[in-house]
Amino acid sequence: YTYSTAARNNLSTEELVTTLGNAVSALPKHAVQVIRHVWNEQGKSISVSEDARNMATVGQFVDIKWKLGVAMSSDTCRSLKYPYVTVTLKVADPSGQITD
Repeated sequence: YTYSTAARNNLSTEELVTTLGNAVSALPKHAVQVIRHVWNEQGKSISVSEDARNMATVGQFVDIKWKLGVAMSSDTCRSLKYPYVTVTLKVADPSGQITD
């Protein structure tokens, strides 16, 4: 997301680092150094690529459903006793189609 947004806005390395520094004050210095290095190495290919626009297009989060349970036994296994979590995310893609 960071790189695709920087590519859409044609940010230089210094503009990206400055913007991140202003927006995210809790970002560790070594993380900023890694972001700077990767942007220096790969930023031009992302900016030139037509995929930069597609990478910035992200579906919209609509809903989340979750369930916590414990299966005690089944026909094939007498003693399960392990908890499980089921998570379903509902996302609307840019065209409006909703997917689970």
